[in-house]
Amino acid sequence: TMYSVNAANGVENWNVTVSTTIYSSSPAVYDSTVYIGDDSGKVSAYSVNGTYKWSASVGGKVRASPLVDIDNNRIVVTSSGANGNITALNLSSGDIEWQTNIGGTSASVALSSEGYVVATAADINMVDFDGNKLWNYPLGKTFGGGAPTVVGDIIFAVTNEASSRLVAIDMTGKLLKEVALTPANWAVYSATFIDGVLYVASDNGHIYAFSDVEDITDDNPWLLVGGLIGVVLIAAIGLVYWNGKKKGT
Repeated sequence: TMYSVNAANGVENWNVTVSTTIYSSSPAVYDSTVYIGDDSGKVSAYSVNGTYKWSASVGGKVRASPLVDIDNNRIVVTSSGANGNITALNLSSGDIEWQTNIGGTSASVALSSEGYVVATAADINMVDFDGNKLWNYPLGKTFGGGAPTVVGDIIFAVTNEASSRLVAIDMTGKLLKEVALTPANWAVYSATFIDGVLYVASDNGHIYAFSDVEDITDDNPWLLVGGLIGVVLIAAIGLVYWNGKKKGT
């Protein structure tokens, strides 16, 4: 069920039954329309007063939040499973414009100047605005993690493995830098960029803050803010959120 709640007083405005299961697809809102995915493999659109508009089946399970690409008048969403895809849907009608197989993922899409960036358990993919896969960067043996984060012309991704890494890739798929998060642990999170600082969380109970992320070269090393190996306490976890949800606004 999807609920609309008054932001000022917490009173429920309306609710609608979307599907048997909505796993982790948060709604995206644009131009008085709410978009959401579900485990039946559908993306549905509702007006902000709860009126049903359309739904489209994209295959697999939609466990990512839709990305609203205003410039191209479309919703872009990923689906999970062996036959998972990245799919572009028309904002108004829900018609599928194109669909590209990427092997399936639960991570949301990130928008870049070159196209759509999406992470699977195995790699980072760049898909252009026409649905053509431009390149992929292998991440090694990992498990599904958070959505990529795009800062200027740099793509950041956090791997989800026993010793998780923060990886920086350029728009051509070239590795710029990577750093292991210590102490070693799993990390099912997206990086968050605020006021020139990149924040990363890990299951080890820490948040890391990195500077110099907009000018990463071999001669300009990544630095923890303040030059510390220490990290910000996990109480700051509110700074970390899914990039795909942020991009949907």
